[in-house]
Amino acid sequence: MKEEVMKWEYCVVTANELKGGLKEANEKGAEGWELVSVTGIIGQESTSGGHYISATKGYCFFFKRPIDNK
Repeated sequence: MKEEVMKWEYCVVTANELKGGLKEANEKGAEGWELVSVTGIIGQESTSGGHYISATKGYCFFFKRPIDNK
């Protein structure tokens, strides 16, 4: 007897602010999506002295949910 393999679908949501992303995460959760990971989007900003610093420019939220195999 062959064991059935779980199949998943994935979704990525980006947000400029963490608060907005969390609102979207709650909406996705109500639709059956599971939040798997959150990561910051890092960019560079120049300083008045002509140097560059790393800064968080936004966030990526990674979701998954099972696909019905029936």
